[in-house]
Amino acid sequence: MYYLETFERSIMKYRYIPGSDLKVPLIGQGTMGIGGYFTEDNQNDNSYINLIRYGIDLGATFIDTAENYGAGHSEELIGKAVKNIRSQVYIATKFLPEHSSYNDVIKAAENSLKRLTTDYIDLYQLHWPNYNIPLEETAKALIKLVKNGKVKYIGACNCSITELKQLQNYLGEVPLLFIQHEYNLLERSVETSILPYCHQYNKLFIAYSPLLRGALNSIDGGLKTLLLDYNISISQFALLWILQHPSTIVIPYTSSKEHMRDNISVTDLDISELLSQVDNLLPTIQEIPVSLIKVLPESDRPVYISKQEALDNKFGLEPSPSALAAQITGGCFFKPVKVKKEGNDYILLDGRTKFWAWVIAYNSERAIPTHIIEEKR
Repeated sequence: MYYLETFERSIMKYRYIPGSDLKVPLIGQGTMGIGGYFTEDNQNDNSYINLIRYGIDLGATFIDTAENYGAGHSEELIGKAVKNIRSQVYIATKFLPEHSSYNDVIKAAENSLKRLTTDYIDLYQLHWPNYNIPLEETAKALIKLVKNGKVKYIGACNCSITELKQLQNYLGEVPLLFIQHEYNLLERSVETSILPYCHQYNKLFIAYSPLLRGALNSIDGGLKTLLLDYNISISQFALLWILQHPSTIVIPYTSSKEHMRDNISVTDLDISELLSQVDNLLPTIQEIPVSLIKVLPESDRPVYISKQEALDNKFGLEPSPSALAAQITGGCFFKPVKVKKEGNDYILLDGRTKFWAWVIAYNSERAIPTHIIEEKR
């Protein structure tokens, strides 16, 4: 159904989507952290611009960002990096769930266009579903952006199969070609239904956090030992393991040219023999009582540190923990949270709103699906 096509300009290989004119590089560039995480950080602007351009030179021409990365500064840096070569790259960005109303989607797109200093976005994506705004309303705005030439293609991130089917139905003749979820050696929830859906309906799956945000050291030592015999790093294996699925591309974040080069070089490696040996070495999901998990405050973003705070939703998060709890009990797609072990406790690293939604949904009585990882920042 999908096939690979190699271009002479670099070692990069490309994924072709049947029924479209798209040829997308297997290895793209994830930019969460470039220009800051949730607040602007302009200390390394020139280095990041040069890094993005270096990746483009190697064929990593698919660049994924979002309106809130670095409070918009990530988009600004990408705009500067692709100046004069705009037609050679795919720019993918996202709008926040709180911007899912018709007017807010249009406004968010216009603001992203300004920051990117471009007159069109290649791929515009719903970042997370908003359960307080009808998906049909969001779809109407996306259709408008496509018809006006402001957006070429539509994608959806972190949505369930039900939501994806509903969105495609509301989009009508506008195809929903890109589906984005976290997927890596630790987080494999998408294998049950999302990946098969993408393969069956000719949609390209974008795997974010393929390198666990630098936390690959949490992977079992048995796998690392096996990889030594093949002269391949665990990071390279992690990318190739994802790319074995015929509908996937990966968008790893990297902070150096050396890592960028190592990531892209994997497209020339063959690990077919190795793949058959690793299944029993991959991490598994554990269920941990919520009482053992601690949620600590953070300085750069709002975090609820008690169930009551989550119920009150004083920060106005969308969807709220209570709304998400209703979705969970209704069978919504749930991705395990991530924790690190500290003494007898577990410190929550990722999935804070989901954690409180789970606590609310099951009144703290049901253990939560969890991945235990070693944090590396």
